[in-house]
Amino acid sequence: MRRPARSLCALALCGLVACADPVGDGFAAFDAGRFDEARDAFARAEAARGDDAGPALLYDRALAALLAGRLREAEWSAEKLAVRGGVELRPLRDHLLGHAAWRSAALARAEAALLEADPTALKQAVVSGRRAVAAFRRAVVARPAWVAARRDLERAQRGLVELEAQGAEAERKRRQLDPEKPEEERKPEGDGQQEEVRPDLQQAPSELGPDEVERIFALLDGKEHEKRELRRSRRQELGRSVDKDW
Repeated sequence: MRRPARSLCALALCGLVACADPVGDGFAAFDAGRFDEARDAFARAEAARGDDAGPALLYDRALAALLAGRLREAEWSAEKLAVRGGVELRPLRDHLLGHAAWRSAALARAEAALLEADPTALKQAVVSGRRAVAAFRRAVVARPAWVAARRDLERAQRGLVELEAQGAEAERKRRQLDPEKPEEERKPEGDGQQEEVRPDLQQAPSELGPDEVERIFALLDGKEHEKRELRRSRRQELGRSVDKDW
């Protein structure tokens, strides 16, 4: 997940989360790339507001935690986002959960590449990859026009194919080295199955009106367009600045 140009809340939802300390500190840290510091500031703001903390603040905390590598905290904040925002924001929750699961898969895959790796690391990467695909798919099913979610689902699906192929190759080599050892029993891992929804998510009333919900998702797609334009301009600038006489 690439770093957004600015926190969602800072751009469009200051009516839901007042731009004041410690929230302002969180925005400043986020824009400077100090994501753990931003996460801490948003957490303090949420603690101060208690049940009055709105979904926009929870989104900012989840995003900062995700970028800081605090995946459990990101997942929990994403779940609370759906509780406070209601059914309309479940796709946003699922999008965050998809990114958290994919980062878990990447960490497990990196661990599997180590010389003294846990032999189950690659299997865990596959399990997390399937969770990511399932979460992104739920977001897309709920909001088919959401460009960012469709793109992330496609990327996760391609990455999962690679992970599964890598896992199958590792299993083949393991069996060649130890043909007498029976293959481990595998439980069905339910790629794409709907995860159990907690009762509080089913019953939570929405704090946001339909227009506000649409504005959130439109803003997310708008930021994706801005990021693409920024990357394109940077590539062009880099091409002009490269010395051709090497």
